[in-house]
Amino acid sequence: MQVERFPLSSIKNRTSHSMLRNLFNPLEKIVLYSDGVISVDNKNTDSLMNKSDYEITNIHDAESITYSNAKLTNRFAYVSLQSITAFLAFSFLVYFEEFYYFIFVNYQPSNWEVAFFCGPLVYMFSDYNRGLFAKPSEVTIHTNDGEVKKIIGKLPDAQVHTASSIMIAIAAYALAVVAVDRLTYTKYGSFFEVLFGWCFLFTCLYIIYRAYFAKKDINGIDNTEISNDMVHFYFAIMSIKQSTGKNTITDPSDEISKELKGIKKELQQYNNLMKSVVSAEQIFTASNPSMGVLAIGISTETIMKNACERIGITFKPSAKMTLDPLIKQYNREVGIESRIKSYLEIIKEMRNRAAHDFNINWTEFKTTLDQFCEIVKWYHSLYDESE
Repeated sequence: MQVERFPLSSIKNRTSHSMLRNLFNPLEKIVLYSDGVISVDNKNTDSLMNKSDYEITNIHDAESITYSNAKLTNRFAYVSLQSITAFLAFSFLVYFEEFYYFIFVNYQPSNWEVAFFCGPLVYMFSDYNRGLFAKPSEVTIHTNDGEVKKIIGKLPDAQVHTASSIMIAIAAYALAVVAVDRLTYTKYGSFFEVLFGWCFLFTCLYIIYRAYFAKKDINGIDNTEISNDMVHFYFAIMSIKQSTGKNTITDPSDEISKELKGIKKELQQYNNLMKSVVSAEQIFTASNPSMGVLAIGISTETIMKNACERIGITFKPSAKMTLDPLIKQYNREVGIESRIKSYLEIIKEMRNRAAHDFNINWTEFKTTLDQFCEIVKWYHSLYDESE
């Protein structure tokens, strides 16, 4: 049986740090899976990674993996450019109406206002050139065959540039509103009103679509459950790499190892159910306790999804399939006894900790596995897979 992989971490590969350029050339999401494969999530034909199978590399084949933090190469230039851009963007937002009168009416601005009106130009210069004064965070992978793969993160203090971008965008929208309002008094007024109205409606519908209907999962896992921080991405890689070749049953202490074998034997009584939960195979083949708890969490989600479907609950293709909404929906329809609900909550909390911190030990893994065993028994007692 092929073991199902699941995503551990994701990051956007920032081949460009320009927000304006990325509006028309969206960044690709790079995903690290539990089997060590790093691949591109969105399969665009003009893939930045230029890989037909969208698999970049397998970290088990890596000779070395290094991480470098984002840093400034010219602190004075970078900080000055960021600060001036943010100040002028804010000033432009405040004086956008005067800017409109300056462009379309015979308004004579003061010297300060002329400087403020340069906000968009300074922003564009900063957007395209701030990378000259700083280096982004990077994960560099040297493969055994001599290839070098670089995954590029954000520049330092990126939130300052993001704030400037938001202020410029708000000012641009306000200018558009004022311009359309003025144009209503011309013979082309009705045309521009309709055009602006349709643009506004399309933007609102797109935001609603992205918020409620667009794909929000990677391989069945909700995006919000997968960390997108570069440091987390690196530690997730190293967690898998350092565990290569280890046997999970012999790694823990003899006492816990014996207990794990006992639980595995107990779960074999529910063979039909366990076969239907593909990710359950990785519980006992995981490279470390954190990976094992992640497999338990995904297996529990599969069981709860099956339980929901057994009582007639249907899911939209774009619906979030994480444990929390599954527990709530099932509990709302038929109720869950407090004992089982507490087991599910423990699994949910441990799975979240494993995904974000990678600091689960073998005792905690064994405890989580005990809770999972109880969930399997509960499900089997209600919905016998031999039916």
